[in-house]
Amino acid sequence: RVMAAGARLVFLDEPTAAMDAVAERETMALLSHLQHKHNMALVVINHHMQVALGLADRVLFLDPGAPGPLLGSPAEVIRHVAFEARYGKVSFEVSHAG
Repeated sequence: RVMAAGARLVFLDEPTAAMDAVAERETMALLSHLQHKHNMALVVINHHMQVALGLADRVLFLDPGAPGPLLGSPAEVIRHVAFEARYGKVSFEVSHAG
């Protein structure tokens, strides 16, 4: 539907919530491919940190313990004291599929 509508901005709220890990990786890779191929902005709400950090260009971290919203590259956000307080030290691999 997104492609048929010619959307330039797409919001997806947990699009892989009921999928297993393999289907989730494949779906996120497909979304990333479509994003780059069609030059569209893609905003994905996702609670799986490794998936979000590995695919995102920018991360918006919202947490009641944070002084406010944190916005930045995945590397910037995971180094913030509020993020580390919630998740501890996190590492990730960038896996853009484009």
